[in-house]
Formats: sequence, structure tokens, C-alpha cells
Amino acid sequence: MSNKTIQDILQKRKHKNIYGQKNPSSGNNNSYEKEIKNDNNNTDDNNINNNIKINDNEIENHKKDDNNDYYQQQIAKLENDNKQLKEVILREKAENENLRRRYEREISNAESYGITKFARDIVEILENLHRAKSHIKISEENKSIIEGFEMNIKIFEESITKHGIKRVSPLGEQFDPKYHQAVAHINGTGEQGSIADVIQAGYILNDRILKPALVAVIKKDIV
Repeated sequence: MSNKTIQDILQKRKHKNIYGQKNPSSGNNNSYEKEIKNDNNNTDDNNINNNIKINDNEIENHKKDDNNDYYQQQIAKLENDNKQLKEVILREKAENENLRRRYEREISNAESYGITKFARDIVEILENLHRAKSHIKISEENKSIIEGFEMNIKIFEESITKHGIKRVSPLGEQFDPKYHQAVAHINGTGEQGSIADVIQAGYILNDRILKPALVAVIKKDIV
């Protein structure tokens, strides 16, 4: 042990005597050495305790860092889950909107065209009335019969018109494959592609073709 260390310890002992503590000079040198050794041991113990405290603080700081990392990971996970959930909600909302529009369209179609099959059968009856009338010989004797047919045809057509069914007889119009079906081509004095004769009238249900008109179309230079 160095003289400086011994002097420092003696100085501490002297300081303690001021407050009525035992004077270290009253004992022998061995007791001084023992006290000095004890002081060194106490100093070492204090250093160890301080090191332990430092290590405990470091462990605590590591724990805090680990906790911070854990919380950050959990926050990131929750944010990702929230993002995915929003995407799912948006997709479900879009799908529901598409379903709603489709159902509305189907309901509208059902209201407009739900009677299509029935309408086709009805217009056949109306066409039979027209054909029957056309075969009645015009004469004074048949005048009342013809008038009776015309009256019934008029009532029939007014009734189906209320349900969106319209009879079309496109004589003189330009041929339109959307609404007309050409069953013959003939020479004529009319415009090329115009309808020269209507073999059978067509029918439209609202804006949809129910039955195309059977027509003969003018085509020039037919050999």
C-alpha cells in the first residue's frame, strides 16, 4: 500500500476524531494497518455495489429498449391489420354496390320485359285477326263483319299498347336488320334498300324487339 493511501486514510480518521470518534493514533501500528485494510475492503465493496447498480441499470435500460421494440412491432402490426381491414371493407362496399345495381337492373328488366313470353303469344292472336280480316271479301254483305274485325283489332291494339307492346308495319321505310327480317328481294321503283312489302308486321316491347317484321326489300338489277 502506498504512503499516499495511508495518509489519506489517516486524514479521514483525523476528521472523524473532530466529532468525538476514537483517535487512530491511540492504538498501535497493527491496528492502523487493520483499519486501513478494512477501509480498502469497504472501498472495494462499495465499488462492487456501484458496479452491480450500474449493471442493474443497464439491464433495466435493455428491458425498456426491448419493451419499446415490442410495442413498436405491435403498433406496426395493428396499423397493417387496420389497412387490410379497410381494403376488405372497401371491396365489400364495392361488391354490395354492384349487387345493388344488378338487382335494380334485373327488377327494371322484369318490370319492362317480364311479359315477353306472354306478349309473343298475344301478338300471334292479333296477327291472326289481321290475317282473317284481310281474307274477307270486301262487299256490302261483309261490311258489318269487316267493321266488327276492325273494332276488335283496335281494342286489342289499344290494350297491348298500355303494356308497352307496339305493332309496326314499316312499309316504305329503309330496311333495318335490327327490326326487320328480309324474306324476299324485289325490283321496284322505290329507293334501293327500302321496304316494298310487309308480309307480316313486327312488334316491339318497350325498346326491345319482340318479333321482327317480315318484309320484301327493293334491290335494283335483280336478274
